[in-house]
Amino acid sequence: MRRKRRATGVKLFSSFIGIALFAVLGTSSASTAVSSLPSITYTISPKADAGQLTGILVEVMLPIGATGDVVLNLPEEWGGTDKLYRYLSPINVIGGSIVALSQTHLKVSAPPGRSVTLRYAVSSAYDHEPNAKDAILTAGPMIRSDWFTGMGDQFIVGLKDRDTAPATVRWKGWPKSWVTVSSEDARVSTVADVIGASFIAGREVMIRSRPISGGTLRFISHGSFEWNVDAYADRVARTIDAERRFWGGISGNYTVTMIGLAPSLGFSSSGGTGRNHGFVQYASPDTQMPVLERNIAHEHMHNWIPRQVGEMPDTDGEASVYWFSEGFTDFYTGRTLLRSGLWSPEQFTDNLNEVITRLATSKARNYTNAQAAKEAWSDQDVHQLAYDRGQLFAFLLDHALRQAGKRGLDSVMLLMRDRWQAAPANAKPPVIANLLSAADAVAFDMRPMLAKYIDAGETITLPADLFANCATIADVKLAEFDLGYDRVATGKSGGVFAGVQPDGPAYAAGLRDGMVRLAKLSGTMGVSTTAWSFRVRDGASERVITYYPRGKKLIDGQEMRLTASLSPSQRKQCALSMSGA
Repeated sequence: MRRKRRATGVKLFSSFIGIALFAVLGTSSASTAVSSLPSITYTISPKADAGQLTGILVEVMLPIGATGDVVLNLPEEWGGTDKLYRYLSPINVIGGSIVALSQTHLKVSAPPGRSVTLRYAVSSAYDHEPNAKDAILTAGPMIRSDWFTGMGDQFIVGLKDRDTAPATVRWKGWPKSWVTVSSEDARVSTVADVIGASFIAGREVMIRSRPISGGTLRFISHGSFEWNVDAYADRVARTIDAERRFWGGISGNYTVTMIGLAPSLGFSSSGGTGRNHGFVQYASPDTQMPVLERNIAHEHMHNWIPRQVGEMPDTDGEASVYWFSEGFTDFYTGRTLLRSGLWSPEQFTDNLNEVITRLATSKARNYTNAQAAKEAWSDQDVHQLAYDRGQLFAFLLDHALRQAGKRGLDSVMLLMRDRWQAAPANAKPPVIANLLSAADAVAFDMRPMLAKYIDAGETITLPADLFANCATIADVKLAEFDLGYDRVATGKSGGVFAGVQPDGPAYAAGLRDGMVRLAKLSGTMGVSTTAWSFRVRDGASERVITYYPRGKKLIDGQEMRLTASLSPSQRKQCALSMSGA
Protein backbone atom coordinates (compact mmCIF):
# COMPACT_ATOMS: atom_id res chain seq x y z
CA MET A 1 0.00 0.00 0.00
CA ARG A 2 0.98 3.57 -0.51
CA ARG A 3 2.30 4.85 2.80
CA LYS A 4 -0.07 7.36 4.32
CA ARG A 5 2.35 10.16 5.10
CA ARG A 6 1.64 12.85 7.62
CA ALA A 7 3.13 16.24 6.91
CA THR A 8 4.11 16.61 10.56
CA GLY A 9 3.64 20.15 11.77
CA VAL A 10 1.79 21.29 8.67
CA LYS A 11 -1.37 21.99 10.67
CA LEU A 12 -1.87 25.74 10.75
CA PHE A 13 -2.68 27.69 13.86
CA SER A 14 -4.32 30.96 12.94
CA SER A 15 -2.87 33.34 15.50
CA PHE A 16 -4.89 36.25 14.13
CA ILE A 17 -2.26 38.93 14.33
CA GLY A 18 -3.83 40.21 11.29
CA ILE A 19 -3.97 37.07 10.29
CA ALA A 20 -0.48 35.71 10.91
CA LEU A 21 -0.30 32.12 9.83
CA PHE A 22 2.54 30.16 11.35
CA ALA A 23 3.08 26.65 10.16
CA VAL A 24 5.52 24.63 12.20
CA LEU A 25 8.11 23.01 10.01
CA GLY A 26 7.36 19.33 9.49
CA THR A 27 9.68 16.51 10.33
CA SER A 28 11.68 15.25 7.39
CA SER A 29 11.03 11.68 6.42
CA ALA A 30 13.67 9.02 6.75
CA SER A 31 15.29 7.62 3.64
CA THR A 32 14.18 4.11 2.71
CA ALA A 33 16.82 1.40 2.22
CA VAL A 34 17.17 0.33 -1.40
CA SER A 35 16.11 -3.26 -2.21
CA SER A 36 17.06 -5.55 -5.09
CA LEU A 37 13.73 -5.02 -6.86
CA PRO A 38 13.85 -3.81 -10.51
CA SER A 39 14.58 -0.10 -10.95
CA ILE A 40 11.86 2.45 -11.82
CA THR A 41 12.40 5.76 -13.62
CA TYR A 42 10.19 8.81 -13.14
CA THR A 43 10.56 11.42 -15.92
CA ILE A 44 9.12 14.91 -15.33
CA SER A 45 8.35 17.01 -18.42
CA PRO A 46 6.50 20.26 -19.14
CA LYS A 47 3.08 20.50 -20.69
CA ALA A 48 2.95 23.83 -22.50
CA ASP A 49 0.68 25.90 -24.71
CA ALA A 50 2.08 28.82 -26.70
CA GLY A 51 5.22 28.77 -24.56
CA GLN A 52 3.27 28.90 -21.29
CA LEU A 53 3.39 26.08 -18.76
CA THR A 54 -0.08 24.60 -18.33
CA GLY A 55 0.67 21.34 -16.57
CA ILE A 56 3.22 18.62 -15.83
CA LEU A 57 3.70 15.35 -17.69
CA VAL A 58 4.94 12.32 -15.75
CA GLU A 59 6.28 9.19 -17.41
CA VAL A 60 7.07 6.06 -15.39
CA MET A 61 9.23 3.27 -16.80
CA LEU A 62 7.96 0.28 -14.84
CA PRO A 63 9.31 -3.30 -14.90
CA ILE A 64 6.36 -5.61 -14.33
CA GLY A 65 8.23 -8.49 -12.69
CA ALA A 66 7.48 -12.19 -12.52
CA THR A 67 3.88 -11.89 -11.34
CA GLY A 68 2.68 -10.09 -14.46
CA ASP A 69 0.97 -7.23 -12.64
CA VAL A 70 1.62 -4.23 -10.41
CA VAL A 71 -0.87 -2.26 -8.30
CA LEU A 72 -0.58 1.53 -8.57
CA ASN A 73 -1.30 3.72 -5.53
CA LEU A 74 -2.58 7.13 -6.54
CA PRO A 75 -1.88 10.23 -4.45
CA GLU A 76 -4.59 10.36 -1.82
CA GLU A 77 -3.93 12.49 1.28
CA TRP A 78 -1.15 14.77 2.42
CA GLY A 79 -0.95 17.82 4.66
CA GLY A 80 -4.67 17.82 5.41
CA THR A 81 -5.76 17.71 1.75
CA ASP A 82 -7.47 14.58 0.48
CA LYS A 83 -8.38 13.25 -2.98
CA LEU A 84 -5.13 14.53 -4.46
CA TYR A 85 -5.61 12.09 -7.33
CA ARG A 86 -8.11 14.58 -8.79
CA TYR A 87 -5.17 16.58 -10.15
CA LEU A 88 -4.00 13.59 -12.24
CA SER A 89 -5.34 12.73 -15.68
CA PRO A 90 -6.32 9.14 -16.50
CA ILE A 91 -3.16 7.02 -16.73
CA ASN A 92 -2.19 5.75 -20.17
CA VAL A 93 -0.32 2.41 -20.23
CA ILE A 94 1.96 1.49 -23.13
CA GLY A 95 2.83 -2.21 -23.36
CA GLY A 96 0.13 -3.44 -20.99
CA SER A 97 -3.41 -2.99 -19.70
CA ILE A 98 -4.91 -1.20 -16.73
CA VAL A 99 -8.03 -1.73 -14.64
CA ALA A 100 -9.39 0.19 -11.66
CA LEU A 101 -9.57 -1.64 -8.34
CA SER A 102 -10.82 1.48 -6.50
CA GLN A 103 -10.58 5.25 -6.77
CA THR A 104 -6.99 5.14 -5.54
CA HIS A 105 -5.75 1.73 -6.70
CA LEU A 106 -5.24 0.57 -10.27
CA LYS A 107 -3.81 -2.72 -11.55
CA VAL A 108 -1.40 -2.76 -14.47
CA SER A 109 -0.86 -6.09 -16.24
CA ALA A 110 1.69 -7.19 -18.86
CA PRO A 111 3.63 -10.34 -19.78
CA PRO A 112 5.92 -11.35 -16.87
CA GLY A 113 9.41 -9.89 -17.10
CA ARG A 114 8.35 -7.09 -19.46
CA SER A 115 8.34 -3.35 -18.79
CA VAL A 116 5.52 -0.91 -19.38
CA THR A 117 5.39 2.87 -19.67
CA LEU A 118 2.87 4.87 -17.65
CA ARG A 119 1.98 8.38 -18.76
CA TYR A 120 -0.25 10.95 -17.08
CA ALA A 121 -0.66 14.70 -16.80
CA VAL A 122 -0.81 16.81 -13.65
CA SER A 123 -2.90 19.97 -13.27
CA SER A 124 -2.59 22.79 -10.76
CA ALA A 125 -4.48 23.00 -7.49
CA TYR A 126 -4.07 26.79 -7.55
CA ASP A 127 -5.24 29.47 -9.99
CA HIS A 128 -3.00 32.23 -8.60
CA GLU A 129 0.56 32.93 -7.48
CA PRO A 130 1.19 31.75 -3.90
CA ASN A 131 0.57 34.43 -1.30
CA ALA A 132 0.71 34.86 2.45
CA LYS A 133 -2.87 33.69 2.82
CA ASP A 134 -1.97 30.32 1.21
CA ALA A 135 0.85 29.69 3.73
CA ILE A 136 2.18 26.15 3.13
CA LEU A 137 1.04 24.91 -0.28
CA THR A 138 -0.83 21.83 0.91
CA ALA A 139 -3.78 21.98 -1.51
CA GLY A 140 -1.82 20.25 -4.30
CA PRO A 141 0.71 21.06 -7.03
CA MET A 142 1.29 24.76 -7.81
CA ILE A 143 1.63 25.22 -11.58
CA ARG A 144 1.95 28.70 -13.06
CA SER A 145 2.87 29.87 -16.57
CA ASP A 146 6.58 30.16 -15.82
CA TRP A 147 7.21 27.81 -12.87
CA PHE A 148 5.86 24.97 -10.80
CA THR A 149 6.41 23.36 -7.43
CA GLY A 150 4.97 20.34 -5.69
CA MET A 151 5.59 17.46 -3.31
CA GLY A 152 5.89 13.90 -4.54
CA ASP A 153 3.00 13.02 -2.22
CA GLN A 154 0.81 15.34 -4.29
CA PHE A 155 1.41 13.96 -7.81
CA ILE A 156 3.74 10.92 -7.91
CA VAL A 157 2.10 7.53 -8.42
CA GLY A 158 3.31 4.91 -5.95
CA LEU A 159 3.61 1.16 -6.32
CA LYS A 160 2.19 -1.44 -3.96
CA ASP A 161 4.93 -3.45 -2.19
CA ARG A 162 7.65 -1.54 -4.05
CA ASP A 163 8.46 1.31 -1.64
CA THR A 164 12.04 0.02 -1.45
CA ALA A 165 12.53 -0.48 -5.20
CA PRO A 166 15.34 1.66 -6.65
CA ALA A 167 14.04 4.74 -8.45
CA THR A 168 15.48 7.62 -10.46
CA VAL A 169 14.13 11.10 -11.19
CA ARG A 170 14.80 12.56 -14.66
CA TRP A 171 13.89 15.95 -16.10
CA LYS A 172 13.20 16.11 -19.84
CA GLY A 173 12.11 18.75 -22.34
CA TRP A 174 12.40 21.81 -20.12
CA PRO A 175 13.59 25.14 -21.60
CA LYS A 176 17.35 25.60 -21.26
CA SER A 177 16.82 28.83 -19.33
CA TRP A 178 14.83 27.01 -16.63
CA VAL A 179 16.27 25.48 -13.48
CA THR A 180 14.83 22.08 -12.49
CA VAL A 181 15.41 20.56 -9.07
CA SER A 182 14.13 17.67 -7.00
CA SER A 183 15.52 16.68 -3.61
CA GLU A 184 16.25 13.23 -5.10
CA ASP A 185 18.35 14.42 -8.07
CA ALA A 186 21.60 12.46 -8.49
CA ARG A 187 20.89 10.19 -5.54
CA VAL A 188 20.48 6.46 -5.02
CA SER A 189 16.76 6.67 -4.31
CA THR A 190 13.71 4.47 -3.82
CA VAL A 191 10.08 4.81 -4.86
CA ALA A 192 9.29 5.98 -1.31
CA ASP A 193 12.06 8.58 -1.55
CA VAL A 194 10.61 10.00 -4.78
CA ILE A 195 7.14 10.20 -3.21
CA GLY A 196 8.78 12.01 -0.28
CA ALA A 197 10.71 14.43 -2.50
CA SER A 198 10.20 18.10 -3.32
CA PHE A 199 10.08 19.34 -6.91
CA ILE A 200 10.49 22.80 -8.44
CA ALA A 201 11.19 24.19 -11.92
CA GLY A 202 11.12 27.68 -13.40
CA ARG A 203 12.97 30.38 -15.25
CA GLU A 204 13.41 32.45 -12.07
CA VAL A 205 14.39 29.56 -9.81
CA MET A 206 17.84 30.16 -8.33
CA ILE A 207 20.23 27.49 -7.06
CA ARG A 208 23.12 28.08 -4.67
CA SER A 209 25.59 25.46 -3.48
CA ARG A 210 27.37 25.45 -0.14
CA PRO A 211 29.70 22.81 1.37
CA ILE A 212 28.44 20.95 4.45
CA SER A 213 29.84 18.04 6.42
CA GLY A 214 29.54 14.93 4.25
CA GLY A 215 28.04 16.62 1.22
CA THR A 216 26.67 19.77 -0.39
CA LEU A 217 23.75 22.01 0.52
CA ARG A 218 21.69 22.96 -2.50
CA PHE A 219 19.75 26.09 -1.57
CA ILE A 220 16.91 26.73 -4.01
CA SER A 221 14.88 29.94 -4.05
CA HIS A 222 11.95 31.40 -5.92
CA GLY A 223 10.38 34.75 -5.18
CA SER A 224 11.54 37.92 -3.46
CA PHE A 225 12.53 38.51 0.16
CA GLU A 226 13.42 41.52 2.29
CA TRP A 227 16.76 40.00 3.32
CA ASN A 228 19.88 38.79 1.53
CA VAL A 229 19.25 35.27 0.23
CA ASP A 230 22.97 34.52 -0.20
CA ALA A 231 23.61 35.40 3.43
CA TYR A 232 20.72 33.19 4.52
CA ALA A 233 22.04 30.27 2.44
CA ASP A 234 25.42 30.70 4.17
CA ARG A 235 23.81 30.54 7.60
CA VAL A 236 21.66 27.54 6.72
CA ALA A 237 24.79 25.71 5.58
CA ARG A 238 26.57 26.52 8.85
CA THR A 239 23.58 25.26 10.83
CA ILE A 240 23.33 21.95 8.98
CA ASP A 241 27.09 21.49 9.12
CA ALA A 242 27.20 22.08 12.90
CA GLU A 243 24.37 19.63 13.59
CA ARG A 244 25.89 16.95 11.38
CA ARG A 245 29.26 17.31 13.08
CA PHE A 246 27.77 16.98 16.55
CA TRP A 247 25.57 13.96 15.88
CA GLY A 248 27.33 12.21 12.99
CA GLY A 249 25.80 9.37 11.00
CA ILE A 250 24.34 11.42 8.14
CA SER A 251 26.10 12.30 4.91
CA GLY A 252 25.11 13.20 1.36
CA ASN A 253 23.59 16.26 -0.24
CA TYR A 254 20.73 18.20 1.30
CA THR A 255 18.21 20.39 -0.54
CA VAL A 256 16.50 23.40 0.99
CA THR A 257 13.85 25.10 -1.14
CA MET A 258 12.76 28.63 -0.20
CA ILE A 259 9.52 29.84 -1.77
CA GLY A 260 8.48 33.45 -1.44
CA LEU A 261 4.81 34.18 -0.81
CA ALA A 262 3.35 37.34 -2.31
CA PRO A 263 1.95 39.90 0.15
CA SER A 264 -1.70 39.52 1.12
CA LEU A 265 -3.33 42.31 3.09
CA GLY A 266 -3.73 41.34 6.72
CA PHE A 267 -1.74 38.12 6.43
CA SER A 268 1.81 37.17 7.37
CA SER A 269 3.03 33.61 6.91
CA SER A 270 6.09 31.49 7.46
CA GLY A 271 6.61 27.78 7.77
CA GLY A 272 7.45 24.72 5.80
CA THR A 273 7.47 20.96 5.58
CA GLY A 274 10.17 18.34 5.85
CA ARG A 275 11.05 16.20 2.83
CA ASN A 276 13.37 13.28 2.23
CA HIS A 277 16.92 14.69 2.13
CA GLY A 278 15.71 18.26 2.52
CA PHE A 279 12.80 20.52 3.27
CA VAL A 280 10.77 23.34 1.83
CA GLN A 281 10.23 26.72 3.47
CA TYR A 282 7.63 29.36 2.68
CA ALA A 283 7.70 32.98 3.78
CA SER A 284 5.83 36.21 3.08
CA PRO A 285 8.06 39.25 2.46
CA ASP A 286 7.81 40.57 6.03
CA THR A 287 9.13 37.35 7.60
CA GLN A 288 12.37 38.06 9.43
CA MET A 289 15.43 35.92 8.69
CA PRO A 290 16.01 34.93 12.37
CA VAL A 291 12.55 33.32 12.47
CA LEU A 292 13.34 31.16 9.44
CA GLU A 293 16.87 30.45 10.64
CA ARG A 294 15.68 29.12 13.98
CA ASN A 295 12.97 27.04 12.35
CA ILE A 296 15.39 25.45 9.92
CA ALA A 297 17.79 24.62 12.74
CA HIS A 298 14.96 23.02 14.70
CA GLU A 299 13.71 21.10 11.70
CA HIS A 300 17.07 19.71 10.67
CA MET A 301 17.65 18.61 14.27
CA HIS A 302 14.70 16.25 13.83
CA ASN A 303 16.97 14.09 11.69
CA TRP A 304 18.31 12.88 15.05
CA ILE A 305 15.65 13.85 17.61
CA PRO A 306 13.62 11.73 17.65
CA ARG A 307 14.43 9.85 14.46
CA GLN A 308 17.79 8.38 15.50
CA VAL A 309 17.27 8.10 19.24
CA GLY A 310 14.03 6.16 19.49
CA GLU A 311 10.75 5.15 17.94
CA MET A 312 7.78 7.48 18.44
CA PRO A 313 4.38 6.15 19.50
CA ASP A 314 1.70 5.80 16.85
CA THR A 315 -0.20 8.86 15.70
CA ASP A 316 -2.74 8.74 18.53
CA GLY A 317 -0.05 8.65 21.22
CA GLU A 318 2.73 10.78 19.81
CA ALA A 319 1.54 14.04 21.43
CA SER A 320 2.36 12.50 24.82
CA VAL A 321 6.08 12.62 23.99
CA TYR A 322 6.19 16.02 22.24
CA TRP A 323 7.93 17.34 25.35
CA PHE A 324 10.86 15.20 24.21
CA SER A 325 10.60 15.19 20.41
CA GLU A 326 9.99 18.96 20.26
CA GLY A 327 11.27 20.30 23.59
CA PHE A 328 14.62 18.49 23.49
CA THR A 329 14.92 19.46 19.83
CA ASP A 330 14.53 23.11 20.82
CA PHE A 331 17.14 22.62 23.57
CA TYR A 332 19.71 21.28 21.10
CA THR A 333 18.74 23.83 18.46
CA GLY A 334 19.69 26.69 20.77
CA ARG A 335 22.90 24.97 21.79
CA THR A 336 23.90 24.37 18.18
CA LEU A 337 23.23 27.95 17.11
CA LEU A 338 25.30 29.24 20.03
CA ARG A 339 28.13 26.73 19.59
CA SER A 340 28.42 27.46 15.85
CA GLY A 341 28.58 31.23 16.40
CA LEU A 342 25.30 31.84 14.58
CA TRP A 343 23.88 33.10 17.86
CA SER A 344 25.65 35.41 20.27
CA PRO A 345 25.39 34.80 24.03
CA GLU A 346 22.88 37.66 24.10
CA GLN A 347 20.67 35.97 21.48
CA PHE A 348 20.86 32.70 23.40
CA THR A 349 19.85 34.58 26.56
CA ASP A 350 16.96 36.34 24.83
CA ASN A 351 15.69 33.04 23.46
CA LEU A 352 15.77 31.30 26.83
CA ASN A 353 14.03 34.26 28.48
CA GLU A 354 11.26 34.08 25.89
CA VAL A 355 10.77 30.40 26.69
CA ILE A 356 10.76 31.03 30.45
CA THR A 357 8.29 33.90 30.11
CA ARG A 358 5.96 32.10 27.72
CA LEU A 359 5.76 29.04 29.96
CA ALA A 360 5.38 31.02 33.20
CA THR A 361 2.50 33.09 31.79
CA SER A 362 0.79 30.26 29.88
CA LYS A 363 -2.69 29.27 31.00
CA ALA A 364 -1.57 25.65 30.50
CA ARG A 365 1.70 25.94 32.47
CA ASN A 366 0.68 23.33 35.05
CA TYR A 367 -1.27 21.00 32.81
CA THR A 368 -0.44 17.38 33.33
CA ASN A 369 1.20 15.70 30.38
CA ALA A 370 -2.01 13.78 29.73
CA GLN A 371 -3.99 17.03 29.55
CA ALA A 372 -1.41 18.63 27.28
CA ALA A 373 -1.41 15.67 24.91
CA LYS A 374 -5.19 15.64 24.68
CA GLU A 375 -5.41 19.32 23.68
CA ALA A 376 -2.16 19.58 21.71
CA TRP A 377 -3.81 20.09 18.33
CA SER A 378 -6.87 22.04 19.43
CA ASP A 379 -5.25 24.91 21.33
CA GLN A 380 -2.15 26.83 20.28
CA ASP A 381 -1.08 27.65 23.84
CA VAL A 382 -1.29 23.99 24.83
CA HIS A 383 0.58 22.93 21.69
CA GLN A 384 3.41 25.33 22.58
CA LEU A 385 3.53 23.96 26.13
CA ALA A 386 5.33 20.77 25.08
CA TYR A 387 8.08 22.76 23.34
CA ASP A 388 8.70 25.11 26.26
CA ARG A 389 8.28 22.66 29.13
CA GLY A 390 10.43 20.09 27.34
CA GLN A 391 13.20 22.59 26.70
CA LEU A 392 13.34 23.80 30.31
CA PHE A 393 13.22 20.20 31.51
CA ALA A 394 16.23 19.46 29.29
CA PHE A 395 18.15 22.35 30.94
CA LEU A 396 17.17 21.06 34.37
CA LEU A 397 18.13 17.48 33.52
CA ASP A 398 21.46 18.55 32.03
CA HIS A 399 22.28 20.49 35.20
CA ALA A 400 21.27 17.57 37.46
CA LEU A 401 23.47 15.19 35.48
CA ARG A 402 26.44 17.53 35.77
CA GLN A 403 25.84 18.01 39.49
CA ALA A 404 25.94 14.24 39.80
CA GLY A 405 29.36 14.16 38.14
CA LYS A 406 28.16 13.11 34.67
CA ARG A 407 28.94 14.68 31.31
CA GLY A 408 25.54 16.24 31.09
CA LEU A 409 22.64 15.46 28.80
CA ASP A 410 24.91 14.93 25.79
CA SER A 411 26.18 11.68 27.27
CA VAL A 412 22.63 10.34 27.52
CA MET A 413 21.51 11.50 24.09
CA LEU A 414 24.56 10.17 22.27
CA LEU A 415 24.13 6.83 24.02
CA MET A 416 20.51 6.78 22.89
CA ARG A 417 21.72 7.36 19.33
CA ASP A 418 24.26 4.54 19.57
CA ARG A 419 21.71 2.10 20.95
CA TRP A 420 19.14 3.00 18.32
CA GLN A 421 21.67 2.57 15.51
CA ALA A 422 22.83 -0.78 16.88
CA ALA A 423 19.30 -2.20 17.21
CA PRO A 424 17.88 -4.32 14.37
CA ALA A 425 15.50 -2.54 12.01
CA ASN A 426 12.53 -4.45 13.41
CA ALA A 427 13.45 -3.89 17.05
CA LYS A 428 14.23 -0.20 17.45
CA PRO A 429 13.71 0.97 21.06
CA PRO A 430 10.75 3.22 21.96
CA VAL A 431 12.02 6.73 22.50
CA ILE A 432 11.15 7.25 26.19
CA ALA A 433 12.20 3.73 27.14
CA ASN A 434 15.53 4.41 25.42
CA LEU A 435 15.90 7.72 27.28
CA LEU A 436 15.34 6.11 30.68
CA SER A 437 17.61 3.19 29.83
CA ALA A 438 20.41 5.46 28.65
CA ALA A 439 20.16 7.55 31.83
CA ASP A 440 20.30 4.33 33.87
CA ALA A 441 23.42 3.34 31.94
CA VAL A 442 25.24 6.47 33.18
CA ALA A 443 23.99 5.70 36.72
CA PHE A 444 21.35 8.41 36.87
CA ASP A 445 17.69 7.70 37.68
CA MET A 446 15.66 10.45 36.05
CA ARG A 447 12.26 8.89 36.77
CA PRO A 448 11.45 11.10 39.79
CA MET A 449 12.17 14.25 37.74
CA LEU A 450 10.10 12.94 34.86
CA ALA A 451 7.14 12.14 37.10
CA LYS A 452 7.27 15.53 38.83
CA TYR A 453 7.86 17.98 36.00
CA ILE A 454 6.48 16.22 32.93
CA ASP A 455 3.80 13.80 34.06
CA ALA A 456 2.41 15.97 36.89
CA GLY A 457 3.24 19.31 35.25
CA GLU A 458 4.77 20.96 38.33
CA THR A 459 6.49 24.30 37.80
CA ILE A 460 10.09 24.02 36.60
CA THR A 461 12.41 26.31 38.54
CA LEU A 462 15.84 26.64 36.99
CA PRO A 463 18.78 26.74 39.46
CA ALA A 464 20.48 30.10 39.90
CA ASP A 465 23.87 28.63 38.96
CA LEU A 466 22.63 26.88 35.79
CA PHE A 467 25.34 28.63 33.75
CA ALA A 468 27.97 28.95 36.52
CA ASN A 469 29.78 32.31 36.29
CA CYS A 470 28.52 33.11 32.80
CA ALA A 471 24.98 34.06 33.81
CA THR A 472 22.56 33.95 36.69
CA ILE A 473 18.94 32.85 36.84
CA ALA A 474 17.05 35.44 38.89
CA ASP A 475 13.51 35.33 40.30
CA VAL A 476 11.33 38.10 38.84
CA LYS A 477 7.72 39.17 38.43
CA LEU A 478 6.43 38.75 34.88
CA ALA A 479 3.45 40.50 33.35
CA GLU A 480 0.85 38.26 31.80
CA PHE A 481 0.66 38.36 28.00
CA ASP A 482 -1.96 40.77 26.65
CA LEU A 483 -1.97 41.81 22.98
CA GLY A 484 -4.43 44.56 23.80
CA TYR A 485 -6.82 43.82 20.94
CA ASP A 486 -9.13 41.06 19.76
CA ARG A 487 -6.91 38.93 17.53
CA VAL A 488 -9.76 36.63 16.45
CA ALA A 489 -11.96 39.52 15.29
CA THR A 490 -8.95 41.20 13.70
CA GLY A 491 -8.13 38.05 11.79
CA LYS A 492 -11.69 37.56 10.57
CA SER A 493 -11.75 41.14 9.29
CA GLY A 494 -8.67 40.52 7.14
CA GLY A 495 -6.27 42.53 9.25
CA VAL A 496 -8.45 45.47 10.27
CA PHE A 497 -7.76 45.90 13.97
CA ALA A 498 -10.78 45.36 16.18
CA GLY A 499 -11.48 45.15 19.89
CA VAL A 500 -8.60 47.42 20.91
CA GLN A 501 -8.90 47.72 24.69
CA PRO A 502 -8.90 51.38 25.87
CA ASP A 503 -7.03 50.45 29.04
CA GLY A 504 -4.63 48.07 27.32
CA PRO A 505 -0.99 48.35 26.14
CA ALA A 506 -1.80 48.56 22.42
CA TYR A 507 -4.19 51.49 22.88
CA ALA A 508 -1.63 53.31 25.02
CA ALA A 509 0.85 53.01 22.13
CA GLY A 510 -1.63 54.50 19.66
CA LEU A 511 -3.36 51.48 18.11
CA ARG A 512 -7.03 52.05 17.31
CA ASP A 513 -9.95 50.09 15.90
CA GLY A 514 -10.11 50.41 12.11
CA MET A 515 -6.37 50.65 11.52
CA VAL A 516 -5.16 48.15 8.92
CA ARG A 517 -2.30 45.82 9.67
CA LEU A 518 0.24 45.96 6.83
CA ALA A 519 3.09 44.00 8.42
CA LYS A 520 4.20 42.58 11.72
CA LEU A 521 7.75 43.75 12.35
CA SER A 522 8.47 42.03 15.66
CA GLY A 523 6.89 40.15 18.54
CA THR A 524 6.54 36.62 19.88
CA MET A 525 3.22 35.08 20.84
CA GLY A 526 2.89 34.54 24.57
CA VAL A 527 5.95 36.62 25.47
CA SER A 528 5.20 39.85 27.28
CA THR A 529 8.86 40.84 27.58
CA THR A 530 9.40 41.17 23.81
CA ALA A 531 8.29 44.32 21.99
CA TRP A 532 5.59 43.99 19.36
CA SER A 533 5.74 46.25 16.35
CA PHE A 534 3.25 46.68 13.49
CA ARG A 535 3.30 48.75 10.34
CA VAL A 536 -0.28 49.96 10.00
CA ARG A 537 -2.38 52.09 7.69
CA ASP A 538 -4.05 54.88 9.63
CA GLY A 539 -6.44 56.63 7.27
CA ALA A 540 -4.36 57.86 4.33
CA SER A 541 -1.01 57.50 6.08
CA GLU A 542 1.21 54.69 7.33
CA ARG A 543 2.91 54.47 10.71
CA VAL A 544 4.73 52.01 12.95
CA ILE A 545 3.27 51.21 16.37
CA THR A 546 5.45 49.49 18.97
CA TYR A 547 4.54 48.32 22.47
CA TYR A 548 5.09 45.59 25.03
CA PRO A 549 2.05 43.29 25.41
CA ARG A 550 2.05 43.50 29.19
CA GLY A 551 -1.13 42.75 31.04
CA LYS A 552 -1.97 44.00 34.51
CA LYS A 553 -1.54 40.68 36.33
CA LEU A 554 1.95 39.82 37.58
CA ILE A 555 3.16 36.22 37.80
CA ASP A 556 6.16 34.66 39.53
CA GLY A 557 8.85 33.82 36.98
CA GLN A 558 12.55 33.81 36.26
CA GLU A 559 15.03 35.59 34.03
CA MET A 560 18.46 34.70 32.69
CA ARG A 561 20.95 37.55 33.14
CA LEU A 562 24.20 37.33 31.24
CA THR A 563 27.21 38.39 33.32
CA ALA A 564 28.10 41.90 32.14
CA SER A 565 31.78 42.04 33.07
CA LEU A 566 33.01 39.20 30.84
CA SER A 567 36.20 39.73 28.87
CA PRO A 568 36.30 38.71 25.17
CA SER A 569 38.05 35.46 26.06
CA GLN A 570 35.55 34.78 28.86
CA ARG A 571 32.64 35.44 26.48
CA LYS A 572 34.07 32.91 24.06
CA GLN A 573 34.51 30.34 26.80
CA CYS A 574 31.01 31.02 28.13
CA ALA A 575 29.53 30.52 24.67
CA LEU A 576 31.14 27.08 24.61
CA SER A 577 30.15 26.11 28.15
CA MET A 578 26.56 27.35 27.81
CA SER A 579 26.24 25.32 24.60
CA GLY A 580 27.40 22.19 26.38
CA ALA A 581 30.79 21.97 24.68
